[in-house]
Parts: sequence; structure tokens; C-alpha cells
Amino acid sequence: MKRFWRSLLVLNIKMKLLLLFCVTILLPLTIITQIVSTLSVNKIQEQAVSIARGSADQNMMNVQSLLERYTNICNRYSFNDRLITTLSLDERYEDPYASFQAYNLIRNIFVNDIVTIDFQIDMKIYYLNPNFTQDLLNFIQIDRTIEESQMYKRTVEADGQIVWRYENDTFSLSKTITDYNGILLGIIKLELPLSEIRSLINQHNPDEMKLMFTDAGGFVFASNDKTLEGADVSGEAFFTAQEGQEVLYDNDGEYLYTPANFKRMNDSFPDWNMITMMPLERILKESSEVKRKVLLICLAALLVSSAIFFSILDRITKRIRSLVKRMKNVGEGNFRMVESEHSNDEIGVIINSFDRMTVSLNSLFHENVETRLQLKDVAIKKREAELYALQSQIQPHFLFNTLESIRMKLHRNNEDAANMILNLSKLLRTNLNMKGDIISLSEEINLVRSYLAIQRHRFKERLQYRIDIQEELLDCSIPKLIIQPLVENAIKHGIEKKWGGGTVAITVIFSGERLHIEIEDNGVGMNAGKLDEVRHKLKAESTVSQQGIGIKNVYDRIMLHYGQTARMDIQSRSEEWTRIVIELPCSGNDGNTQA
Repeated sequence: MKRFWRSLLVLNIKMKLLLLFCVTILLPLTIITQIVSTLSVNKIQEQAVSIARGSADQNMMNVQSLLERYTNICNRYSFNDRLITTLSLDERYEDPYASFQAYNLIRNIFVNDIVTIDFQIDMKIYYLNPNFTQDLLNFIQIDRTIEESQMYKRTVEADGQIVWRYENDTFSLSKTITDYNGILLGIIKLELPLSEIRSLINQHNPDEMKLMFTDAGGFVFASNDKTLEGADVSGEAFFTAQEGQEVLYDNDGEYLYTPANFKRMNDSFPDWNMITMMPLERILKESSEVKRKVLLICLAALLVSSAIFFSILDRITKRIRSLVKRMKNVGEGNFRMVESEHSNDEIGVIINSFDRMTVSLNSLFHENVETRLQLKDVAIKKREAELYALQSQIQPHFLFNTLESIRMKLHRNNEDAANMILNLSKLLRTNLNMKGDIISLSEEINLVRSYLAIQRHRFKERLQYRIDIQEELLDCSIPKLIIQPLVENAIKHGIEKKWGGGTVAITVIFSGERLHIEIEDNGVGMNAGKLDEVRHKLKAESTVSQQGIGIKNVYDRIMLHYGQTARMDIQSRSEEWTRIVIELPCSGNDGNTQA
């Protein structure tokens, strides 16, 4: 969590405000829109599904009412006292006329009743009484052919239950007629055309609602979709679906499935299924439209609020960016004044306060610049004085040593003394002709060569030297008298104290944007303790001192010229060698040092 808050701190104010807008406005509005849209759609879907189910239930009730009517007719006739008495096996008519009169009476009652109820019903009564008159139309005496028919056998086996059949585009129901002792007298059969059922289901468009009637084996004998009539749907999902499964999928899409089995409603009803299938796409079309409108309204509201927010945000952040730009300009030393903010809000107060602070800083800056210039002038004069004092120490020092060598030589050989005086005059002339603090490396090396020539007269073969300098570096500019004192130090403290003498090597190279100067001798060297002591004195605070005139003097002048950008280091091994390394910063590959 802390990492998250730390990551927010690096964002600019515009991103923070934008994030705040997303979290406090955009996200809640999106969530509310989704919730309202979902609730509205769900409510509409529930209503649409409820209406669809109501329609399916109404169709089922209409068919149920039709079946109940035919069931009631069948039951009423099978229990009719006059019919039972007339067809009783105990009823023996004296002559054909009496039988005809009984037939005529029953026929007028039943046929007229059927016509009144439903003229499409075709009623047939099959009886066993051999004395009753038959008309082969409505009253038919049972013979062997009838006894062997499936209709008769199934009706008798049903033992008083109604038997339903579908055949030849008609459906029929039949039931046994028995006397009060349970003796079989015959059967009653009602036949009706399928148009009765079709008239109920053809009211619906099959694209909006598919209705079908199937028998127990899945044979479709009636449907408002003519392509389904006569089909076997026993393997279809809508026929084999488990009870309570309302939504089904097939190749055409998603359907709301409402099955009904008439046998389970009423034991007298046929074992038929009425299946209602309604495509959910059509049922939920209205809900999808409502959802789309809700989303469009919310999107429009979001766009308007976003436009207003970004407009205000741009005005705010523009003023903040202007303030940040002013701060950067002030940080870079630009105190140019701009038009002040006229707003009195918090940002305006900050901008006006910053402008007043800028005026104060500008005044202080100019005062500070003047003070620094004065201090710098004093520091320059002080450094020049120190350099002059240091250089003044160098000149009499090597002059004293040279005169001492001449004094000793005069006792031995005047010719050598003359040469020494000649080299000394060169030294003095070169030193007097040097103007300023900076000379070329060539001039410094010539000075060193003259000094070494003088010392060769003194030490003879005990002193050897080697100078290795890249030709293109001779024009480099360096502080004067930084190599000769170190050579003098190498001879005095290294070569002079060594039995048999030694060699002084001077190497100057340019590497890594720096000028490397190395003075090495193979004299007596220094042990670790002495080396640490020399290094400590080298970096001591005192700049002008009567002690340590050689190395200390060179080190102090290099630090005065270059500061910490230069480096001087002493390395040594007792009884073997001593090496002094100087590194000076350069402005380019030409080797010119930066003072």
C-alpha cells in the first residue's frame, strides 16, 4: 500500500486530478449505469418471460378446456341411464318395430345432443345386444371385425378409462359402457378433426412461438410450424429436457421451453405433450433496446461531464504549468517578470506570492553577484601573491645549490666551472624571461635540461637522465617550475645518497583527456613510514612554509591552479625507486591544460 501511495507522488497534478475524476466520478457512474441497466433489463426480462409463460399457459388452458369438454361428453354418455337400459343384454325386444322405436328414441336424443354441443363430433356407439337395431352410422353392433380391432381391444383393456387415439388426421376418445353390475354392454367412441386443436395453435406466428403436440413417443401430430408435423422429435433436446429446465439451446439459438403433459394434469386426458418454444431473442428484444438507450444516455452524460471536467482541468493545470515554468526560469537565473495573476483563488495567491519572492530574489541576486565579484577579486589577488611567494622560493633555492656546485668546482677545474656558469646563465635568463604563471612544456623541459647539465658537471657518470615526451605535447601549457623542482628533489634525496649514483627518468604523455607527467629515479627510495610522512606533509594546510620547499611547493601551486581536478601522487620502494605522478586536466586532445 505504501508503494502505491509513493507511486502517486511522482505523478503530475494533471494526472492526479484525472485519476481523481476516474475514481470519484467515472468509475461510480459506470458502476451505477451498469447496475441500473442490469436491474432494468432484468425487470423487463422477467416481465417478458412472465408474459410469454402466461401466453403458453393460456394456450395450455384452452386445449385443456377442449379436452375436458370431450372427456365430459364421453363420460356423460357412457353413464347415461337410458342408453344403459336400452343396450342392456337383458332387454329383449318383442319385434323389430319395438327395437326400431327404442333405436329411434335414443338416436334422436343423442345425435341431436351432439349436434347441439359440437357438430364436428362424430359419435359412434358399438353394442353387444343382438336385438337392438343398428344404423351402421352411429349405432353399430359389435362383430368379430370390431372385436379384433385395436380400438376395441384397448378400450376394453382400459376397464372404464378413456382411451385416446390419433389416426388419419383425426383424434378420438373411447370408453366402455357397462351396466350397473359391471357387465360390458358396448363402447362409445367420439371422433374429432385435428382442426379443433389447430385452430388454437395456428393463432400464433411460429417465428415468435412454436407450438406442437406430440404423443408419448415423440411423434408430432399437430404444430403451427408445418415443417414439424409428422416429424419424430423423440431425440430432440426440447423433448428429452428434464423437468424444470426452462432454457434450451439448438442450432437456431436460445429458446424458452414450456412443456405440458396432459396425462399428468388429468388421468382422463391423453398421454400427449404440448410443447411451447419461444426464442429468447424476441422475448428480450425490448430489454436489449432499453439497455441500449440507458447506455447511450449514460454515455452522453459521461461525455458532457468529461468535457466540462477537462475544460476546468486544463484551466487549472495551465496556471500551475505557468507557475512551474516561472520557477524553472528562476532556478536557471532568469528573473524576468511576467504579468501577475489577477485571480484571488489559492493558485492565484501562490503565483502572486512567488512573483513577489522573485522580485526579492532578483534584488538579492544582484547584491550577491557584486559581493562575489569583490570576493573573487580579493581571492585572485591573494592567489597571485601566494604564487609569487612560492615561485620566489624556488629561484633562490636551486640558485643556491648551483652556486654551491660552482664553488666546489672552482677548486678543481676552471673549464668545467665555465660550462656550469654558462648553463646557470641560461637558467637565469630563462627564468627572467618567463612572463606570467603559465609556460609551455617545451620551455619547462629546456629549463630541466639546463639544470641537469649543471648537475652532470657535479655528479659526472653517477647521474644519468632520460626524457621521453611526445612531440605534439611540447606546446602544451602548464604552470612554470613544476617539473624542475621535482627533478632537483630526485637528485638530492635519491641519486646523491645512493652509492654509484642512478638515473632520473622524465615521461610526459596524453591519455584519457589528461596530461600525465612522471618523474622517476632509481635512488635510495623511502620506506612505508617515511612515504606516509611525506604524503601527510604534502597535503598539510600551510601553503607557504620554510620547510618542504620542493615537492610541497609544487603541490600547493598545482592545487592553486587546478583545485581538485588535478592529482599529484608519490610512490616509492625503499632502496629501489621513487616515482612522482602528476595528472592535469586538459580541454581536448591537443593536451592544453585547463587552469
